[in-house]
Amino acid sequence: MGVSGSGKSTVAKGLSTVLGWEFAEGDAFHPEANVAKMRSGTPLTDEDRWPWLGAIGEWISAKEARGESAVVTCSECGAPLDAQDALAQAGPGARTGPGTRRLTALLAARAGR
Repeated sequence: MGVSGSGKSTVAKGLSTVLGWEFAEGDAFHPEANVAKMRSGTPLTDEDRWPWLGAIGEWISAKEARGESAVVTCSECGAPLDAQDALAQAGPGARTGPGTRRLTALLAARAGR
């Protein structure tokens, strides 16, 4: 999970290749309504994002139930603050990064920055 342009897909594809795990691009999980909205330039709302996060979480859970490992990317630009918790609830194997809001808060709290 991370901001757009941070190299998520590049790193994830490399990691999945080295480990021999399946790779999935998080944007592929968006429902068609979200895709249409984004194509028209309309920002997604938190309500729009929940089905998307749910689909990613279900995919992670299904992989875990079959004993399979995988790498999936997920943009966090504008995502709900608790999106990481929602994805982590998919299963104990789900791992997420700190996300934009958390990174911004951490950097803001650093002295002399």
